[in-house]
Amino acid sequence: GICSNRGPVLYGFAAAAASGAPCIMMLTPGINTDRKKDGMGQTYNHPDEAFSKRGVDIMIVGRGIYQAQNPRLQSEIYRKIGWESYLKRYNEA
Repeated sequence: GICSNRGPVLYGFAAAAASGAPCIMMLTPGINTDRKKDGMGQTYNHPDEAFSKRGVDIMIVGRGIYQAQNPRLQSEIYRKIGWESYLKRYNEA
């Protein structure tokens, strides 16, 4: 595999969909539970879609948290939804 000669090293990158290569962690921005797009051309994915259909390992949330009325509470909501979506992907496999 891609990691067989590299030892205990984990590589990662940010993209819209996973490459499917082993030992490469997939991070994706543009996660939002409330919107699909905004007025600035940004499109969003729900955590369920990001984990189950796009194969991501880590979601990156920006405006969904920092534009919330209570960013701390919203970050906890995203953490819970994200973790449940991540686990669901592996339970369905």
